[in-house]
Order: sequence, then C-alpha cells, then structure tokens
Amino acid sequence: MEPGTTPPEFWEQVRTNLKATNIRLLFVADAIPIELRRVVAFLNEQMDAVEVLAVELRQFVSGDLKTIVPTVYGHRPISPKRATAQRWNEASLFAQFEQTLDEKELAIARAIYAWMLKGGRKVIFGNGKDYGSVYPVFKPNGVSINPAVLSAYDGLRLQFASLDKKPVFGLIPARQALMQQFNAIKGVALKDSDLAKYPSIPLRTIADDPEGEAKVLNALTWMAEQIEQA
Repeated sequence: MEPGTTPPEFWEQVRTNLKATNIRLLFVADAIPIELRRVVAFLNEQMDAVEVLAVELRQFVSGDLKTIVPTVYGHRPISPKRATAQRWNEASLFAQFEQTLDEKELAIARAIYAWMLKGGRKVIFGNGKDYGSVYPVFKPNGVSINPAVLSAYDGLRLQFASLDKKPVFGLIPARQALMQQFNAIKGVALKDSDLAKYPSIPLRTIADDPEGEAKVLNALTWMAEQIEQA
C-alpha cells in the first residue's frame, strides 16, 4: 500500500485488480519441491493475465549469523506473451529446464546437450515462443538432417518423419534400427507407426531407468556413427 492510501482506497484497488485479473500469486516456503514447480509452470501457461511465482527461502546458519537466500521459480526466461519469437540460447533453455525438471532429469538434459556439442559439433537453438529447444547439425552428403531435438516441451523428440527420403535414415529399415536403439530404454516402446511421426521420450522416463542416461547416450552415439559413416 502506497503512503497516504487509506484502507478503503486500498481495498478498492484490490477489488479493481481482482476484477481485471491483474494479480500475482505467490507460493512461499523454505523449500519448493519439483512437483510445485511444475504446477507453477502449468498455471503460468494457462493463465495469461496472472503471474504465478514460487519463492524458496533457504536458511543458512553459521554461529549467530543467519542468512536467507531466496530463489524464485516461475519467471520465464523468454515470455510467451511476446509478440514475436526470439532465438533461445544455452542459458535461457537451461533456466527453463530448471523450472520443471528435478535434479536427475536436469542431469540427463545436460548430458544430452554435452553429447550434442561433442567434438565441436555445431548446434542450433529453436525460436519457439513458449518452449526452448536445441539440436545438433548433421549434413551427410551435404544434406541437412535433424534426427533428435532436446526440448523443454517434450524431452527428447525424435524427428523420424523428417528423415524420410533423406540420407542415412531415409528408408524404413534404417529408421527401425534407430528406433530400436532408443527402445532399449526401460519404459520406451516406440512402434513402426512412429516412424512417420515425431515421437518424444520424456526425460522422466529416461531418469526412471537406472541405466537410462547411458542408454540414451549410446543410442545417440550410434545414430551419429551411422551419419558419419555415410
């Protein structure tokens, strides 16, 4: 309440803001669990006029000194309300991942991204309005192909449909072999019908497999080897 504002004026302003849905919802606690972060992210996606934030107030004590360190969840690195899309980057993409992923999922996302950069490989970040993404650049025989995308929307997206009639994975048997590499991950059951689609593997599914990180990196490495041998 601004200085000089009377209680009736204050509540009238509250009523006006509520009527116009010009409000901000705050969850404040000493620890914000990953489930609540996901709820906050979901509410922000569903309510354009309302900003939802979760404020974590962690306390650190040393002798007589107590320090409170706040962490705010819910701010979008790039607002989905913007009129035009902008190119994401490593910082903004992983800031978004940190809003909705737990530590194990985040570690897998970082491992996949590190694999994309392996050997100095170039990557391209998406320019989606709501969700960030990144994918490695492959150009077998001078033709660009984009087999796999790391996305804040749906995890690891396999671009099977885009590979049709392209080098390396243009034929169905080649895509079937690629599909089977990812089916080694517990909980993943891609089918032949997915070979003409854009199926995704949630990072949560990979994390639930005790060997999920190693398996997904093995699948991606196998994919890259097929491309490099073309």
